[in-house]
Amino acid sequence: MMPPSATTFLARSSSALLRHLSALPPPPPASLAFYALSSNATDLQPLVSHLSSLSKESIGCLSSPLPPSRHSAAPISCAIAYFPLAGCVGFRSEILGHRKAQVGRWHRPGADTRHAQQDMKSLEHALGDSSQKWGDLWGTNSGKAELELPDELQNAPDIHTLLYFTDDAPEGLIKSLNRGFPRATNLSLVGSSTPFITGRPFTLLRNSKTFSEGAVGIALTGAQASLTRETGFEGLSALSKALTVTSSQSNMVHTLDNANPSQMLVNLLNQKSAHGASAANIRKEDEYYLGLLRSEGDSNMWERVYRITSGNPSRGSLSIEGDSELPEGSRVQFLCRSADNVPVYSERLLSSKPSASLGIEMRYLTSLPDHASVPVTNDGVGDDGVTVIPNAFVASSENGFISGAQSESAHSWRCSIPGGWTSLKFA
Repeated sequence: MMPPSATTFLARSSSALLRHLSALPPPPPASLAFYALSSNATDLQPLVSHLSSLSKESIGCLSSPLPPSRHSAAPISCAIAYFPLAGCVGFRSEILGHRKAQVGRWHRPGADTRHAQQDMKSLEHALGDSSQKWGDLWGTNSGKAELELPDELQNAPDIHTLLYFTDDAPEGLIKSLNRGFPRATNLSLVGSSTPFITGRPFTLLRNSKTFSEGAVGIALTGAQASLTRETGFEGLSALSKALTVTSSQSNMVHTLDNANPSQMLVNLLNQKSAHGASAANIRKEDEYYLGLLRSEGDSNMWERVYRITSGNPSRGSLSIEGDSELPEGSRVQFLCRSADNVPVYSERLLSSKPSASLGIEMRYLTSLPDHASVPVTNDGVGDDGVTVIPNAFVASSENGFISGAQSESAHSWRCSIPGGWTSLKFA
């Protein structure tokens, strides 16, 4: 069975990219095409048609333009990977996630009333049984999502890796995959928002069909390749020393080093101001995070980073974004990203390093919405206006990515923090 292959193309125009792709040799026989095309291409339809016809089975999405590196930028990106059909299963998911609040849109009263009645019944059911965990209550928002699996994965054998594209409500699918395949590695790109580009909130593609919600992806089966995972964050600065989570529940952190975490953050900001940062320079647009440290030996290496969404100095607790939980005993740091600090990714993330191995690398990056307007440079661009990054599938989204380790205890985590990136190497 052939090994997987991957290439990323950076182009200055849709026509140049299409000409380049059309001139490539045919893909390996009996393979599945997995692709991400940046949504800023001026003529999407011919490109999508070409990509969806590359092989008998294809999975794709519209992504963001790649963020700028320190040396180069390109306006259009297209990443393509091929996986042997004998070792993968394509799937489509309609499992629901958390309902998002919709502002400025008229709803039929009956629909909202039904949702309210359903939520009230869930609340009454949860409160009627004091032994029920709060996490189970939040899970009822997705109906049977925690128990469902996409049809194609119901009887798929020996799934060890899941690669997929999703909308911005992946919670139900994440829970299902965590339960159904607790030891599988998974990596997902949350699709770029495309309502003003294609008329769809997200643009997910499987073969000739286009979807506005849910997820599309592949499950790798059979003998497992050697996988190496790496995660990093650009543009963040540490505000504190390493601290220990001494009390937490769900996405609430109650104490750090047995002290009030909200007051601790206020004190750190006051110290920052006292050391030369004026009040005008500490703005509400700045963002603050808790970074989970990897180990005792890597005091400045963050395994995961969580956005702080609220805090109250009098009550003490901090809440972090999403359904994530920081277990007691975790070592964390307070982090900050200034609104003026636009993360710039290192060149190695947007290029390919020579390697003796024949493996490929999947790289997902979280970008800022305005990266599409970055001016183009001439560095590294070929005569036809297309730069080729071999052995790498590089894609970006302002909505972030989802990463899950190969462990029954390490659940998947979503990163939507600008400057965040992850890679998965297949050796």
